[in-house]
Amino acid sequence: MEIQWLTIGYIPSDCSQSRIICGDADESGTQEISLSICGDKISAIESSVEIEVDPAGFFDEKLKLWKKISKTFCSDVFPKLPDSKKLFYCFLIFVNEIEEAKGIYFLTEEGDAGEFSNENERHNDTFYLRYQLEDDGEYFNERVLGFKK
Repeated sequence: MEIQWLTIGYIPSDCSQSRIICGDADESGTQEISLSICGDKISAIESSVEIEVDPAGFFDEKLKLWKKISKTFCSDVFPKLPDSKKLFYCFLIFVNEIEEAKGIYFLTEEGDAGEFSNENERHNDTFYLRYQLEDDGEYFNERVLGFKK
């Protein structure tokens, strides 16, 4: 069974870590929520929160699903909500529907293990989104994108 994993993270403005490791918020000084997308369900790893979705909503430019994801999963985790439109465009980049979008930049490519530099605190007050595809216990396409609110 194929599972898509999204980690939505936020690097606080006072973060002093020079290296950010997705999936290790304590070590990185970040805040994160990890979501699994499997069929018509999105589940948060850190809590029991789960929502049912229409998979076509991931590609809907009206952003209803992305607003629901942001509000449902992020409102108790981050000091501010990530921009739903940027989450949408990140997802489109991850699934190769588009190559780039204004205000979104690559932090890691596949093979970087979800780690990136925050030297000189250059990514502070930034959201990041990590994507991984799991198929039969193997992970593929791990990439991380960043964006300001």
